[in-house]
Amino acid sequence: EWYTVRVKDLRTGTILPDQIDSVSYGLEWAADNRTLFFTRDNPAHRPDRIFRRALGATAETLVVSEPDSLYFLGLRKTKDRAYLLAQSFSFTTGEVRYLPAAQPTAPWRVLLPRREGTEYSAEHHGGDFLVLTNDGAVNFKVVRLPGANPDRAHWTELVPASDSALIQGMDVFEHHLVLYRRGDAREQIRVLPLAGGANAAAYDVDFPEVVHDYERANNPEFHSRTVRFTYSSPRTPPTVYDYDLITRKRTVR
Repeated sequence: EWYTVRVKDLRTGTILPDQIDSVSYGLEWAADNRTLFFTRDNPAHRPDRIFRRALGATAETLVVSEPDSLYFLGLRKTKDRAYLLAQSFSFTTGEVRYLPAAQPTAPWRVLLPRREGTEYSAEHHGGDFLVLTNDGAVNFKVVRLPGANPDRAHWTELVPASDSALIQGMDVFEHHLVLYRRGDAREQIRVLPLAGGANAAAYDVDFPEVVHDYERANNPEFHSRTVRFTYSSPRTPPTVYDYDLITRKRTVR
């Protein structure tokens, strides 16, 4: 599917004359609130290009291109709103390019060059990138890359690889890292505080039943102290919970 982008001034309710046609699913603002980034597909409906366009302008600038037909190209912003990320991914390999959201005309840079068979995704926290990767870790691990020099030679392991638990995904918050794991024949949510203190030890969310399932929700707020998920079991119907990462209490929503 292709879409047409229109812009509405929420202060006045006015629809601006800007119109961008044939846009794919990716669409993000830069931090200046006047520059848009968006994706476009090739004729096979594979998203393969990212363009930049400023409000009031008609010219578009191609800023990222993915020529390999085995890869799809996604566009999103880090949860802390500091960077735009362009994620190239195939079934077995990934690569991320990044751009400071406050510098929309700056060049995009590759976070970690692609290597066949190595998958990774990234988030930003403080001055670092947190990367979930299977590089040397069949069940994935989390590494921290310094924002000033983000390469493999300078990364440190934040969550080492495990032989018994697969990390299926992660959510990064201001004070916590949440890992969605599968191990010991059950699904787990592990919480790692990202600041020191008496309660800085990692812990697992306590589910009331041994046999259970959960679905992670969209948790877009970086400064939130709660994580939302849907819990179910053979005895419990699907139930949406907000889990407080500090008090460790669940609230039904």
